[in-house]
Amino acid sequence: MSAIYLFIIGLGLLLIGIRGFVSKSLKFSSLFKIPPFGIGVSIVAIGTSLPEMVVSFFVGIEKAPGLALGNIIGSNIANIGFILGISLLLKSIYIGTAKTQKNMLVALIISLFLFFTLLFGGITILHGLFFVFMGICVIIWQIRQGKKGFLEEEVQMENTKNPIFTVLLFIASLIGLFIGGKLIVDSGIAIANLFKIPPVIIGATAVAIGTSLPELAVSITALTRKNVTKNEEKLVIGNILGSNIFNILFGVGIMGIFGIKNFNSPLSVYVFIGFTLALSLMLFLFKGRKIPRYYGGILLIPYIVYLIILFGSI
Repeated sequence: MSAIYLFIIGLGLLLIGIRGFVSKSLKFSSLFKIPPFGIGVSIVAIGTSLPEMVVSFFVGIEKAPGLALGNIIGSNIANIGFILGISLLLKSIYIGTAKTQKNMLVALIISLFLFFTLLFGGITILHGLFFVFMGICVIIWQIRQGKKGFLEEEVQMENTKNPIFTVLLFIASLIGLFIGGKLIVDSGIAIANLFKIPPVIIGATAVAIGTSLPELAVSITALTRKNVTKNEEKLVIGNILGSNIFNILFGVGIMGIFGIKNFNSPLSVYVFIGFTLALSLMLFLFKGRKIPRYYGGILLIPYIVYLIILFGSI
C-alpha cells in the first residue's frame, strides 16, 4: 500500500510544481519584457505538458515502455474525452477562426504521424530527435504568433517586485516537478506489479489522468469565472491542443531518444487517433461558433467506455 501513498504524494508534488512553474514563468514576461501573450501561450501549453515530459524522462531511465507510451497516449485521450468533455458540460465553448484552426492542423498532422509510426515499426531514436526538433520549431512559431496583435496584454501583467524570490520559487517548482515525476514512475511500476496490472493500463489511466489534471485546472478556472470572454473560452481549446501537441513532440521525443520503441495496446492507439479525428472535425464544423454543451457528453461517454474496456481486459 505504500506504493499507492507514494503515487499520491508524487502526484501532489507534480501538481504543486506545475502551478508554481506556470505562475512564475508568466511573471518572467514582465521581468524580461517578453510579450505576455507569446510567453503565455507557450508556457501554459508546455507547462501543462511538463508532467508528461517529466514522467517520460524517468520512464526512459527505468525502461518501462508500457507506462511511458500509455501515459502520453492516455493523456491525449483524457485531454479530449475527459477534460474537454467536462469543460463542455460546464459551458458551451467558442471556437476561433484562425489560430485555433492552425493549431488543430498541427495537432492532427503529428498525431497521424505518431499513429502510423506506432503501427509500422515503432519509434526510433531518429523519430525521437525529429519530434524534439519539431517541438522547438512549434515553440518558436507559437511565440511569433503571440507577438502579432496581443502586445496590449502587457499592461495587464503584474510587475515582478522581487525577481530573486521569483527565480527561487521557479527553481523550487522544478525540483517539485522532478521529485513528483520520479515518485509517480517508481510507484506506478510498483502498483502494476503489486496488483498484477499491465503497466500500459496504469500509464493510460491513473498516470494519464493524474498528469492531465493541470489541463483540467486551467479549463475549470477559465470557464467558471464571472463574465467569461471568448478569449477565455478559446484558452480552453488552445490549452488542450497545445498540450496534446507538446505531449507528443517532447514526451514521445524523449522516449525515442531513450530507445523506447513501442507498446502492446492497439486499443489505446486506435482510441487516441479516433478522439483526435473527432476533435478536428468538431473544431472544423464549429469554426467561429460555440460548441453546444451536449457535445461534452458525446466526448465523455466514449471515454468512460474506453476505461471500462481497458480494465475489463486485465
